[in-house]
Amino acid sequence: MKVTGGVLDVKMIVGNRNSALHTESIWEEKVDQIRIYNGGGYETKERARAGEVCAVTGLTQTIIGQGLGRETVNVSPILVPVLSYGLVLPEDSDLIKVLSELKTIEEEDPQLRIVWREQTKEIHVQVMGEVQIEILKQLISERFHLQVEFTEGKILYKETIASAAVGIGHFEPLRHYAEVHLLLEPGEPGSGWQLHSNCSEDVLDKNWQRLIFTHLEERTHIGVLIGAPLTDVKVTLLTGRAHNKHTEGGDFRQATYRALRQGLMQAKSVLLEPVFSFTLELPTEQLGRAMSDIQRMHGRLTCVLKGYEPCHNQEEVIASSGYSADADVSNPSSSVFCAHGAGFVVPWDQVAEYAHLESGWTPEELSDEHLAQTLMESVKDARRQTEASGKGYITQEEIDEIFQRTYGKSKADYEPYRYHHQNTGHTITSIAGEEKKEPYKHKKLAKKEDYLLIDGYNIIFAWEELQELAKVNIDSARDKLIDICCNYQGYIGGTLILVFDAYKVKGNPGSVEKHHNIFVVYTREAETADAYIEKTVHEIGRKHNVTVATSDALEQMIIWGEGAIRMSALGLKEAVEMATAQAKAEYLSQGERLGNNIKIP
Repeated sequence: MKVTGGVLDVKMIVGNRNSALHTESIWEEKVDQIRIYNGGGYETKERARAGEVCAVTGLTQTIIGQGLGRETVNVSPILVPVLSYGLVLPEDSDLIKVLSELKTIEEEDPQLRIVWREQTKEIHVQVMGEVQIEILKQLISERFHLQVEFTEGKILYKETIASAAVGIGHFEPLRHYAEVHLLLEPGEPGSGWQLHSNCSEDVLDKNWQRLIFTHLEERTHIGVLIGAPLTDVKVTLLTGRAHNKHTEGGDFRQATYRALRQGLMQAKSVLLEPVFSFTLELPTEQLGRAMSDIQRMHGRLTCVLKGYEPCHNQEEVIASSGYSADADVSNPSSSVFCAHGAGFVVPWDQVAEYAHLESGWTPEELSDEHLAQTLMESVKDARRQTEASGKGYITQEEIDEIFQRTYGKSKADYEPYRYHHQNTGHTITSIAGEEKKEPYKHKKLAKKEDYLLIDGYNIIFAWEELQELAKVNIDSARDKLIDICCNYQGYIGGTLILVFDAYKVKGNPGSVEKHHNIFVVYTREAETADAYIEKTVHEIGRKHNVTVATSDALEQMIIWGEGAIRMSALGLKEAVEMATAQAKAEYLSQGERLGNNIKIP
């Protein structure tokens, strides 16, 4: 190597972390010796300075033309392998030993790539063509005394994307946590792998961001069409989240890989094939015959890899590859979430509904109307999946019971006119195809009541003080939350419905109980609080002012689609504390007006 700047010391760590060659795996190794050769002999040195040419030992992953350290420019060889051949070894051959021996040949020939495929336990060689294969067979025979054969050569394709997409990766098995949102965009042809960040360090610490980029660079990522290497893609980190106690480095590796794959599953992928540019030199009088028989015309032909362009027979190649992105367990596009103390896998096309963060990015070409329609379709899909899962729902009788207990009337008494014209103040109905106008009468319009539905156990395990109490006694935590809700309803008014999961209680018929000024619901067997709340919102969300307090991301999305207002567990806590403070202030103010000496702790 030639030292181009600074100094190189013995035992110094060098690698390609800063290399511009992002298609290679990231590695770092230690320099064992520095040697200055003179003919067949050499002397060792402790340091090589800028401008010196030396040899080093201890580096096993270098390739010809590679830049190390701050030298980010890599010299690409004129000829680049575009074909892959499988190596067929004699029976009882030691694969690992043969792989090690072939790596020594790879270091000598920049036109050769040796690839180990872990899934199939196969060795493949990437070369320019059959002539190089014949030379390689002879070299292996002479140097290692092995008689080998090769399978039929296959073209080395690559993949890229033609549309932008946001990929979300979430990894949350028990006591682990990481979430990553990546924006994938098409890059310029030949640009390779580009990494950027648009995430504030206030949102995600710089150390975690660096770790995400390390995982994006540490391996050759593959596409979803045939599993070919991914290239010409711009990746931007939008946002991410870590947990103060539960996040480890490996969690972000999983979340990053899954975010990339989930984005690729959404984006429009394109298969790329190698394309050559060439220069043909021959006498002018033979130009017309050259295309039909270059060899007979004694021309000279030099091929240089121009790059990769869209494949001319993409569908055929994809079909023949037999690759399935969904079946590739080494490159999962799904995410892992946690509920009720256990992790569960969410398919790639449903991850956005469960994600804990908003990416904050939408395609520029999408209008607000189109985006709203897309979100509504997602909500409907989520609801259909919930219904298909066999979860129970709150019955119509239970809804009517709540109305009856609250107002002494059934819900039918509150049915509004079908349409109220905002400008004229008239109610328009259709009778036998005719339009009839009536003066607007306020008493005939449904009165919009305020409803607050709270997912009980979700709140208990989200509020620190209730969570600590639940560790000692879950009944005490539940009673404490009921008392808090009673006090809160007394200040804000309206109807407050507190829902607790009881779906695991065998034979449980469920119950709706009036506790002081609120309703406490225990769901029946096989019915979750989420399902109960969703059905309730579906029934009354369009006709009344409904707020749902939960930190369940999917549930928040579903109830939003039904017209309800979303409130997180933290938001409810802040609202309760503010209401308590205001109630105390008003009580003190009233006491001062009456001349009373009131003290409230």
